[in-house]
Amino acid sequence: MDLLYRLLLAVVSFFLPQKHLLHSLSTKRVSLRTLSIHELTCSGSSHDGTYPFTFTCSDIRLQFHWPDSTSRHWLKFTCTTPYYTSPTAQTSAASIVATCWFFPLLFRQTAGPWADVEIDDLRIRVRKSKETPYFIQGLRRNIVGAVLTGEIIRVDDFKTTVKLSGLVRPVVDEDNDEADGDDGGSKDLIMSTVPSTHHSLHPEPFSMPSSFQDELRVSVYARQLHLHNHEGRVYTFGDVQSQFRRNWTERRGTLVLVSKECRWTRAHWSVLEKESVVIGWWTQLVTSVVKFPSDIMLAINNPMTIANLYVSTSDVRFDEFRIRDAELLIQAITIAREKMYHAGVEWQDVLIDGLAGMLRQQG
Repeated sequence: MDLLYRLLLAVVSFFLPQKHLLHSLSTKRVSLRTLSIHELTCSGSSHDGTYPFTFTCSDIRLQFHWPDSTSRHWLKFTCTTPYYTSPTAQTSAASIVATCWFFPLLFRQTAGPWADVEIDDLRIRVRKSKETPYFIQGLRRNIVGAVLTGEIIRVDDFKTTVKLSGLVRPVVDEDNDEADGDDGGSKDLIMSTVPSTHHSLHPEPFSMPSSFQDELRVSVYARQLHLHNHEGRVYTFGDVQSQFRRNWTERRGTLVLVSKECRWTRAHWSVLEKESVVIGWWTQLVTSVVKFPSDIMLAINNPMTIANLYVSTSDVRFDEFRIRDAELLIQAITIAREKMYHAGVEWQDVLIDGLAGMLRQQG
């Protein structure tokens, strides 16, 4: 049993990033007959011990299958109610199901990926945007990159809404001011959007009522959004809703992104090039066999490169989000600088000229 425990510990550690170490692993029951693990709990941390993490799930199951004409898969991996927590984020899902195909390109199951991964009810909570976990950063970078540099294949509906709070300023109640005179009584302050005509020689400091919330809200909605990132991958979103809220009173911002029917699929080159090409099964067989060793190396280095991903619903929330951490802003500035560099334009000069023009207009 100790040998089985160490073997399982080594296998789980293999799939972790190199900078992380697994410290403990416990299970309630292991069944070799059904190839399942129940009540799995593992914990670890980074090499310096400053980033601890814990992973739990109620059930992990392997199901082997002989490929036939009805189903070409040879393995199905199921993980029920996985939950990952760390000092920076919490991630959970109802289930994760990975289906491994037998020569998928030959039997036209996929356009090359050897597995289809389905995630049901994905929920991610990030505490601070400046401490976003690496896997969320990569996903956000890829999606934003597809929006900025890729091709929008289809979008049925797209809406944006910006709501700003009204301009407020304190107004001193004139009746109370006349009644109190100069006895030092406190003056009542009220909130009004109308400019005040009363001028006090000794105005009191303005304090915001506790119930007042001055905030900015930016909402984005898209339906049936399809993106191509020019790397053979197509992002498909059935429904996307996002809202950024900036509270100027508390000086903090939040971001929420809710999406449904999300797919990350590798499309065949003939579909992307819009060409009708008939490829013989001999060619597909040779291609599958030749690419198999390289696909194994890709699976070891980056498992998601050989998989298609489907997420039924996802809910991503940032408890504290700063505008400077927005990936859209970062990549937009980076792309603009690259284009200016290749065009022989110094972006510093453009910025200075723009500021000078603004100053001239103000003058």
